[in-house]
Amino acid sequence: MKSLVTSIAAALALACASPLALAQFTVTTTQNGNANQAYTEQSGGESDATASTTQTGNNNIAGNALTHSGGIVQINGSGVYGTIVQTGDRNESSIYQNGVTRGGAALTQIGNDNQAAVRQITSSEVDIRLLQQGNGNMANMEQHGVSPFLIDARQIGNNNKVTVQESVSGFAGPQLDQTGDGNSITVNQFDAYYSGVGVHQTGYMNTATVTQNNTYFTTEQTIRQNGTGNTATAFESGNGNSSLIVQDGIGNTASAQQTGNGNVSLITETGNNNLASVSQTGDAFTSTITQTGNNNSAGINQH
Repeated sequence: MKSLVTSIAAALALACASPLALAQFTVTTTQNGNANQAYTEQSGGESDATASTTQTGNNNIAGNALTHSGGIVQINGSGVYGTIVQTGDRNESSIYQNGVTRGGAALTQIGNDNQAAVRQITSSEVDIRLLQQGNGNMANMEQHGVSPFLIDARQIGNNNKVTVQESVSGFAGPQLDQTGDGNSITVNQFDAYYSGVGVHQTGYMNTATVTQNNTYFTTEQTIRQNGTGNTATAFESGNGNSSLIVQDGIGNTASAQQTGNGNVSLITETGNNNLASVSQTGDAFTSTITQTGNNNSAGINQH
């Protein structure tokens, strides 16, 4: 607890200092080395409130990534941004935003036991950007009642994993990307609106899962994976539909299941243990499965 910092008092002092301070409510925390921890809260509904925490080395934290508490907490206001950068050692992080307009959250973790979490509730015109570089990775992003929104995530190496869950959110949405090692990605969106998702993984234990429920204008869900464990699954429910799963080599398996309206699907697997399946239920259908080598198999079931 050597470097325990609670920035609430500093933020309040800054807010009371002058009218200009109220217009630009800013908290910056920088910690270099040893048992780091930090906590910042901005909850006065100020415009242009920003908070950033930078931790370099040793036991980092910046909040509780599992309970979505602590870290940077921002409630109400427009132009509200929270940023956490952690470099090296035990990392962990969290940003919570509620009632924010035209704002966002950015998390960057580079090296060692990473973890992160962001939660945005009842906000509009907000985004989440995440980059994790190496080692324990994991992230967990959650939005509820957020529209329009953007999630952009990227993990590069080691035990990767991302989970995004949204509910009653709208417009763009995830893109995601992982490069090597443990991979996995799960996105669940429920009302979803225009969301086109994404997902792109390159090597090792791959897996991806995308689900959208009521959706609307989704014109693609994508999922591309390159090598080793592969497996993908996508599911949509209604309106614009589309989908594309492309996998390249080794464990393959895929599936795409669509329920109503525009449909279309395309699965391409290239080598090794292939298997694919599609199931479409109502409206315009269309499907293509292309498999190239090894233990192939296919499916397709339209009604």
